[in-house]
Amino acid sequence: MDKVVKKDVQSNFLRYDDNWIHNYLNPILSSGAPSELVSEEIEKNTVGTDIHLMPIFSQRFCDTITKMASEMPEQNWTKGRHEHYPTNDILLKDFDARLYEVFQSVLQKWLLPHALNIYQIAGKKAEDFADETFLVRYTIENQSYLDTHMDSSYFTFNTSLNNNFIGGGTYFKKYNLTLQPQPGWSVLAPSLVTHKHGARPISEGVRYMLISFIHPIVQPAY
Repeated sequence: MDKVVKKDVQSNFLRYDDNWIHNYLNPILSSGAPSELVSEEIEKNTVGTDIHLMPIFSQRFCDTITKMASEMPEQNWTKGRHEHYPTNDILLKDFDARLYEVFQSVLQKWLLPHALNIYQIAGKKAEDFADETFLVRYTIENQSYLDTHMDSSYFTFNTSLNNNFIGGGTYFKKYNLTLQPQPGWSVLAPSLVTHKHGARPISEGVRYMLISFIHPIVQPAY
């Protein structure tokens, strides 16, 4: 019976539809309110002038994906994707291709439109941007922190997935502060030299993050 229930839950989790939106998206995003009003609500959770705490996923989403991550074979995690500041991670499309497709729908319909509104990026649509989305795992044994660095992206979603660990948090040098949002909430921040940041060390438990580097799709010159 347990296997049947588990299979049914995972099937629902990997199929984007109205039920998925109801169960796994934060209700602030899925409230049906006009996009401009939702963007204004997100902007109320602003740190400094340009870092925003954005509600994205429900606790149910976080519980489901962290359970899947905890069951991922050790050899599937890698530190070989980033040369200078490697993280112990796995690309979301390699973690589960079906979940990556679900996330693309969330990104295009819900996340990018609000980010473009908030940062007042005119003349661009959600489909003008691409992502590199990956799960990061911080553990005492493999990697407990990440040095201050800058992302190679236009802006980044740093989404917390759990809080059953000690320590951690995302440190931003510009404001000399550490942010530790609740699970399902993301730290949305510009990238490159203006917003160097790092992961504070954990001292107990496992910290999971879902990171999305966002960058414009470069159109070929003719």
